[in-house]
Amino acid sequence: MEKIGIYRKKIELSEKFFFFLSEDDFSSGNSLNSALSLLKELGSSYYLEEARRLKKEKDTLARRAQPLVFVRHHWKVAFLSEFRNDTHGIIKYYTAAYGYLRDVPKEYFQEVKIIADYTNLKLCTIFLRKYGVPEAVGQFQRHMKNYKHLYSILPYESEHWGWVSRQYQVLGELLQEYAPTTLW
Repeated sequence: MEKIGIYRKKIELSEKFFFFLSEDDFSSGNSLNSALSLLKELGSSYYLEEARRLKKEKDTLARRAQPLVFVRHHWKVAFLSEFRNDTHGIIKYYTAAYGYLRDVPKEYFQEVKIIADYTNLKLCTIFLRKYGVPEAVGQFQRHMKNYKHLYSILPYESEHWGWVSRQYQVLGELLQEYAPTTLW
């Protein structure tokens, strides 16, 4: 134990990052529960610090000059919020990323559509789990309003309508999976 303390001080780690379990601890289960809660706390603090670092880095970016990077940073912060079960942060940053996709130049239209598609999926899933069907359907309707009639940019109109069809199929699958069965 003393050697571990010396090494811990050399590499400048806090005591809270270390815990020891004996054979007796495995039989009681109490120490395992405290170890589990400690690991959850450490994981949550790591994701919180990483999100703070990304927010500071984002402040140095020019939204109009680097719109895809700006979207990417919001996506990362939303993703990190998912690990912490921070519903407010998840919705805030995915919605912001979705909104900033409008600033991306037209030559990246296919990439924008893919990112918007996946962001919409994430938002609809979160709304269905936390708030219910009306919120999810509202998000989906906003998504379709933004992207349904943009086929003139694509070289093949049929490809676009196939994509639109897939959007409705995915919403149907989400509703089937997450919506309460009392609605059917």
